[in-house]
Amino acid sequence: MQTLNKHPDIKVLAIFLGPNDPWDMPSGQGGKYLRYASAEWEELYRSRIRDIISSAQSRNVDLIWISSPNMRRKKLSEQVAYLNGLYESEVLQAGEVFLSANQVFQYPEATYSDYMGDGSLKQKMRSGDGIHFTLAGQRTLADALFDRITFIPEQQAQHDTAPTAHTLN
Repeated sequence: MQTLNKHPDIKVLAIFLGPNDPWDMPSGQGGKYLRYASAEWEELYRSRIRDIISSAQSRNVDLIWISSPNMRRKKLSEQVAYLNGLYESEVLQAGEVFLSANQVFQYPEATYSDYMGDGSLKQKMRSGDGIHFTLAGQRTLADALFDRITFIPEQQAQHDTAPTAHTLN
């Protein structure tokens, strides 16, 4: 959150985490590691999510949390779905915006495709590793993110009765 401290003019924070997180992690109490998805692990991970949200909110920065989409490898996809559930519940409870990458890519249920939706559109969204995005996939996700942001210039906002100079859809 050093960046938010250095740049108090930031109004919106977009967060994308997940595919690199389904691992055991240090407990913060010495050499002990918490087993991925254990109750202790989840408690610590949720506290980290809440810390990010709290840091943004304490600086009056709106937050849009973007979930990871389904992955080609079933195990990783299941792990990412678990993390997405944690993000969604914490973000919505805090009154912030949660953007589902699966909805953006039109993936039903646990479906994975290199292409949008059922694969009938021939523009490839995902890279060959089944994890990362192609340039078209990056643009599609970025467009969905920007669709949720309404920019109101500071001068106009000062004359409005709205409490902030930005709005999220």
